[in-house]
Amino acid sequence: MGRNTWNLWSGGNQHFWNRAAQDSFGLMDLLKMLDNRKYPRGERFKILGVVNEPGFRAATKPDEFGLWLDEQIEPEPAGIDEKVYGKPSGVLGYRLFPNPEFNEEARKKWDGKRFYQDPTYYNNNKLVRPYRVGVACGACHIAPYPDNPPADPENPHWENLASAIGNQYINEGKVFACNVEEGGFFYEMLAAQPRGTSDTSRIATDHINNPNAINPIFLLAERKRIAEIAAPEKMVGGTLALPGEKEEMPVPHILKDGADSIGVRGATIRVYVNIDDLFTESPAGDIPSGEAKGTAIVAPGTTYTKNVADFINHFAWQGKVFDPAKGVLRNRILPFGLNAIIAKVYKAPSWLDNKECIVLDYSETSLLAHWIRDEIREVAPRVYLGKVYWSKKRLIDFALEFPAPG
Repeated sequence: MGRNTWNLWSGGNQHFWNRAAQDSFGLMDLLKMLDNRKYPRGERFKILGVVNEPGFRAATKPDEFGLWLDEQIEPEPAGIDEKVYGKPSGVLGYRLFPNPEFNEEARKKWDGKRFYQDPTYYNNNKLVRPYRVGVACGACHIAPYPDNPPADPENPHWENLASAIGNQYINEGKVFACNVEEGGFFYEMLAAQPRGTSDTSRIATDHINNPNAINPIFLLAERKRIAEIAAPEKMVGGTLALPGEKEEMPVPHILKDGADSIGVRGATIRVYVNIDDLFTESPAGDIPSGEAKGTAIVAPGTTYTKNVADFINHFAWQGKVFDPAKGVLRNRILPFGLNAIIAKVYKAPSWLDNKECIVLDYSETSLLAHWIRDEIREVAPRVYLGKVYWSKKRLIDFALEFPAPG
């Protein structure tokens, strides 16, 4: 399961990368990066530093959509669910998903030749691509195995590869912005980035060009052991809002720049996983029962408006108590842990994507919170992700965690 998550699972980010391709006016386009017309399979490692997947060959003809994607000549291991992990693209860490928006109308407008050649065509943000490309962690971590490197880095075998040491050859600028032309600021910024580095803080919009070498992931048990015998570290600020964090606690260090000194949970959310994608890809689940611990999530880039501030100040809840038999819940309000603010609970289409969700409706039950609507879906066993709306205006997200039965 861990290996699948690392090397195959995109966490739903194919939605994000598809949106980026549409709204970046052609600068970012992972589908084009995978096309042999842009970067031939025999030169990918040299130009991009990405790793070709064994069991594929360069395209010998265009596919049904006019794309020159790698052709699979050997099957992947049995048991890989394409609905979850997508199809292999021929480049490790990049997975292909059918685009549900590619309907008959989109197919009639699609032209694989113009997609490659015509900027007026591929820069159109209404263009619907036949595939969405998901990116797994392994895209930046799978690399030649130093103890058994491939004779030809463009054609490695499985025994020539390692998935946890970090790819020291990737050219991140060309991979993720393959259409950027020489001469502009964006090109110069990306060209200044050394190979084998990544700037994950770009997603946090810190406006700092700060690429670092990609981290090797090894000796995790040993790092945890060292943390437990070392002096505890002090946690401050928003770190304390993360589940399990204490003001003083042992912290195992993995990232070289010390960014994981906020604890394991804080470190894991440095790399972008789109909360909206996780919500839209999850089922509503059953209406939960009992008491849940709640954690407010103010995502990076969220504008801290007066509405958000008022909501957090007035509804700093510890969690929610559900009664599915009666179709109601109560919020547990700080600082006394009292049950207050009743909501009706039922299933209905979400305001985000019009698919079924569990609605927590305060409009008819609370004078104080009658303008608030929550929506939740089960994203993992006993874990629900929620959206808060203030009169149809999105505010923040939250998580609810229910204890294991018994």
